[in-house]
Amino acid sequence: MAGVRCRPRVCRSRRQALLPALLAVVVATGTLASCGSGSSAVRVGPARSAEPKALTDAPDVHVKDSSRPPQSYDVFLASVVESLRTYWQATYPAIADGQAYRDLDGGVWPVWQTARSVPGCGESQTHYREIQDNAFYCPEGDFIAFDDARLFPALDRKFGSFTLAVVLAHEWGHAIQRRRGYDLEGVVTELQADCFAGSWMAAVQKAPTGALDLTDPELFKAITGILQFRDDPGTTADEDGAHGSAFDRLGSFQDGLLGGAKKCDSYADVPPVVLELPFANASTNTDRTGPGLARLVAEVPAALDRYWNAQLRSKGAPPALAGRIRKYQAGGPYPSCAGLTDADYAAGVVYCPSPEFIGYQEGGQNKQLHDTIGDFSVAILFAEGWAEAVQHHLGVTSTSSQAQLQRDCLTGAWVADVVPRRTGAQAFTISPGDLDQAVKTYLALTEGDRGSAEAALARIGSFRGGLFSGVERCGLPA
Repeated sequence: MAGVRCRPRVCRSRRQALLPALLAVVVATGTLASCGSGSSAVRVGPARSAEPKALTDAPDVHVKDSSRPPQSYDVFLASVVESLRTYWQATYPAIADGQAYRDLDGGVWPVWQTARSVPGCGESQTHYREIQDNAFYCPEGDFIAFDDARLFPALDRKFGSFTLAVVLAHEWGHAIQRRRGYDLEGVVTELQADCFAGSWMAAVQKAPTGALDLTDPELFKAITGILQFRDDPGTTADEDGAHGSAFDRLGSFQDGLLGGAKKCDSYADVPPVVLELPFANASTNTDRTGPGLARLVAEVPAALDRYWNAQLRSKGAPPALAGRIRKYQAGGPYPSCAGLTDADYAAGVVYCPSPEFIGYQEGGQNKQLHDTIGDFSVAILFAEGWAEAVQHHLGVTSTSSQAQLQRDCLTGAWVADVVPRRTGAQAFTISPGDLDQAVKTYLALTEGDRGSAEAALARIGSFRGGLFSGVERCGLPA
């Protein structure tokens, strides 16, 4: 998802910004319950009487020679292209003061090594080397092109076909931007395209047809795939070619899922907040690997105590945990706490109300999260434990699903407090990439659950709500 394609000299830098994540995918390969009124049901299935039987059956798709090898996703992509076309025919007038939607002048072009006659974007034609491991929208020719030889097959194998659909829907979002004539800056252009992709996915989910049956597991895989298209940690929003962190991009995609195209259109007037953090030391990137697990276990509880003690004092409640941590080994023996089971302790970090402490597992789940996601994943578990302690101190029952979402919101509120400030006076702050790790942690915690995409998006949404709006958003008793 390289975004809007421009002259090769400029686009080369954009392509490089995306390549590390895409190449990682290639090398590694071998029902949202409550969509808002903005994503009301729209017929998004094929406009013709029969399902397309080949990619070239979609009228917007161009394959000019017979050397293209068939792909397992061809029929699916044909349905996606027709669905996007039909969706925007129905949706565009609602965000454009009744103006009719105009189809892509140049259509959609799969590109492979020997492809010929693919239109150029600033030059006579597009060669495979110019699109390898990428996809783009070209405003000059009003067309979309994608790597049909490496990128799409790799994404399909690793994350499922709906990840390909997200890529096309994102690029189609750039075509919508051109038609609307927005004047957006840098990364907001990419985030709005992500939002438009989410709005289309919500419509597909509400009105499945034929090949486009977006199940919850497929949506979960697509969300996981979206995280591959992120800027490297340390990239800032004002850098040329910035596309957004995983935290920012998934947030905009979720805006589209919940709020529909009208929410995305509003980005032109009220752009989303972008939270891409630079490295503290740009020359050495000394905090690239995070604080290390041992240091994190020492510093995060103290940071949580500082924040929550102040919050609880304002409510006349007793202080939180004062850093009471009891460590245990994976598999036990476990600290004594009435009501906690072995399965509770296996979660890695667990709260015990009486005697009050936070149990921390050395090894096991914590090591796995640290090794696969990063240090901050364990910080998220600590913050969730402190949030449960806060609920206990304020008399909130902590066993319902709504109580879990409140804890996620409280975790976000604490994370907002440790975002680096210009004063530099904070004892503990998050590092570039930590917010992406937080998103991945919530995905890991919900993977395998029934309704995992629904659960993951709800938890990430609550976390974002607390981060952006503060503890007041979380609904604690006064």
